[in-house]
Amino acid sequence: MNERIPVSRLRPVRILYDGDLYEVARVVLQANAALGADKPYEKYPTVNGLAKSYAALLGVESRLFVDSAREQGLPLGAAVWDDGRG
Repeated sequence: MNERIPVSRLRPVRILYDGDLYEVARVVLQANAALGADKPYEKYPTVNGLAKSYAALLGVESRLFVDSAREQGLPLGAAVWDDGRG
């Protein structure tokens, strides 16, 4: 887990609507904090993991969500951290 991006970078991202991946990320980060996740791979989800989780939540194929994130210039392997701008 080398690259990290702040959650605020996801605000303009549009998978289905403006800011949707940002909203998913905020929920996941807050849930991880509430669960007391202490390992980096538990605490900080990747962009790829968030896109897949979002697709799973809706019960749809994740490839379209992951491809959309990639096309918008997001590094799929980057860990997302809460920069307090939410």
